[in-house]
Amino acid sequence: MFLCLDFDGVVVDGVDECLIVSWVAWHKQKTPKDPKTVLKKIPTSFKQMFRLYRNYARYDGHFIVPYILKNNAKIAIEKQLDFQDFFSTIDKETVDNFTTIFQKTRQQFRDENPNAWFGLHSLYSGIEAVFGSNQQLFIVSGKDKESICAICDENKISISPENVFGGLKSKVEVLKLLYKQANEQKVLMVFCDDNLLNVLESKSLGISTIWAGWGYKTQEHLDTAKNKSIDAYTVPELLKSIEKIRFCEQ
Repeated sequence: MFLCLDFDGVVVDGVDECLIVSWVAWHKQKTPKDPKTVLKKIPTSFKQMFRLYRNYARYDGHFIVPYILKNNAKIAIEKQLDFQDFFSTIDKETVDNFTTIFQKTRQQFRDENPNAWFGLHSLYSGIEAVFGSNQQLFIVSGKDKESICAICDENKISISPENVFGGLKSKVEVLKLLYKQANEQKVLMVFCDDNLLNVLESKSLGISTIWAGWGYKTQEHLDTAKNKSIDAYTVPELLKSIEKIRFCEQ
């Protein structure tokens, strides 16, 4: 079996890392030595806004949205389509510049203060068992490859760097490539992601797809999934599903 996982929202919860890095990047501040100090300085209302919009984000550039919106009370984002529509109005150069600074800030934070940076990523309970399931395992994520590999190494999670596809704005082309390879090897491919749009795209390609219900989502996502008969899995349910597929393949 080819088992393909998203990273943030499936393997780790890194929402505070995204918040801190984006805050420092947007305000062009120095890389923090103590991330807790940065968190304390961020207004509570903004933290709430960022964590809400994190549920809609699919790659680093999307983290610009709450910073553009924070001084515009006339615009309300209440659903996924609102988020996408508003993001499309932001100048591409502005998004690209922010994304570049965000990624450089993350790299500096990771390199200069690794212990504090690692501390902002917590493994979801039980998810490490997936990496011991003897599958051909891949990571397909919006998070950059270097950060993913560093977090895996820190948590003694074994995965080949060649199987890590990071920094993706869209996962479609990578999923197509892996799906083709799985078909050539005559094995099943399963993709697990917490972002419902990614799940729907994967399913449209014919890939067996699991929605990670333990990740980032809103009530709108739950309602949409219900209407489309998509179940929100727990980590134990994911592990059970993997074992069932392995048994059937034997």
